[in-house]
Amino acid sequence: MRLTREEYTIISDAIREYVAITFDLTIGSVATDQFIQFLEEDIVGIYEDHAIEKVRALVEEKAWSMDEDIRALKAVKRK
Repeated sequence: MRLTREEYTIISDAIREYVAITFDLTIGSVATDQFIQFLEEDIVGIYEDHAIEKVRALVEEKAWSMDEDIRALKAVKRK
């Protein structure tokens, strides 16, 4: 996953603010960059996999629903 510079800046600012408020710490750009890299390499993929699975299940459900609708229309047309 590649972030735009604007997205990267938004995330960096959010991380710095979170750490400052939650832990009463100030972190610099290097620590923030390392944390973002950690998220990208080790964490985001897990969420992506879950999202893909949810979308797959939704698409499958919609496909079955459409198939049922088509079969019902065919049955009505035959009558």
